[in-house]
Amino acid sequence: MSPEFQLQTIYAKLQKLVKEHEHLKKENKKLEEELVKSERSQTVLAAKEKQLQDQIAILKMTGKPLDEVGKKDLDKRINNYIKNIDKAISLLNE
Repeated sequence: MSPEFQLQTIYAKLQKLVKEHEHLKKENKKLEEELVKSERSQTVLAAKEKQLQDQIAILKMTGKPLDEVGKKDLDKRINNYIKNIDKAISLLNE
């Protein structure tokens, strides 16, 4: 093997490593952005959960029984919040 051939081989391998490095940098940046997005979603969900817990605590403290319409409305709202939380959790797990 001539020194020129060896040099060309080394140069080709170096070019391949540089391309792979650039690809990995882009992928890393994308993953970091996804992580930040997931963390924001988690923060929003935690705030919503806290709000719901506060509302439940207030309802329990009032001690007033809800009428049938109020119970149905409350059930719908709670089920809607649970669905939203489940969707967000599934998005975080992807």
